[in-house]
Amino acid sequence: MKYNVGNWIKDGGQYFQIEEICKLSTESLNQNIGARYNNGGFWCELVYLEPIQLTEDILLKCGFEKDVSEKTYYTNIPNEFHIRIEEKVFWVYFDEQPKHPITCLFNLHELQNLFYALCGNEIKISL
Repeated sequence: MKYNVGNWIKDGGQYFQIEEICKLSTESLNQNIGARYNNGGFWCELVYLEPIQLTEDILLKCGFEKDVSEKTYYTNIPNEFHIRIEEKVFWVYFDEQPKHPITCLFNLHELQNLFYALCGNEIKISL
């Protein structure tokens, strides 16, 4: 799992954005790489962060719109960006025909990272 600053994670049932990725070196920890979140109040090793699974509700909170007839979700970015859900797998493609997906996603931070790579800006999320 690749986390970046700005990615959303879950901790104790609450959602937080990663504010910093850094090493923490103390007597009890040996330079472990982790993330700070909750206004710098929490630090956790990256391997222990809990991703937020993608759901239809999360897609809507990310600004995607649902095309009921096609069972897909889309957003208008330079090219139309579509996501089709099949058996809890979120397939990403650009044309209106889901014949050639470019990847599949399972977690919100994966969607955030892909969106940033394609658009150069952060996806707006209202959690």
